[in-house]
Amino acid sequence: MPGELVAHWKGRIVSARVEGVRIVLRAESLFTAMRRQGVRARYQRLCRHVLYAGGCRLDIESFLVPATATTRSGQQITVPEAAAQPDGWYRGGVLRHAGLPGFITGHVGATLTLSGRMPALEAEIDDPGLTANIQIAPGCDLRRDTCANRFDNLLNFGGFPDIPGRNPFGGTSII
Repeated sequence: MPGELVAHWKGRIVSARVEGVRIVLRAESLFTAMRRQGVRARYQRLCRHVLYAGGCRLDIESFLVPATATTRSGQQITVPEAAAQPDGWYRGGVLRHAGLPGFITGHVGATLTLSGRMPALEAEIDDPGLTANIQIAPGCDLRRDTCANRFDNLLNFGGFPDIPGRNPFGGTSII
């Protein structure tokens, strides 16, 4: 039909370069663009970053504290150095032994609870002739105050703590 436009190709120009009297265009199809990851950031009150990785930008080496594991019971490890910090300080943190990390799920006094077993650490603790040397790094509850006060990392805080609880336009819950 006269005046009708027919699209034979949809996409975008990715690059262009001049070769003598020619211009060489590199293009990608619209379908190629659809395979790319979209926006991954989430609009949430708590920080969306993984502690000591990616957007958090903290170097775990700066926070590791040398310590000794003295006894164990199941997944609970006694670490006298942990008692120097308030309860919960190491919850969500890392226990490193022989270069291998373990995830700390609980911290009360000198007791750290791990998310899983660490057989090499357990063997060292159980052997009275060995000293189980470890390193522990504090955890994060993903709150703005923790980011600022414990880590001095507010610039990289990935949450939105001031999200209103009610939608100002409709009165319904936003989250």
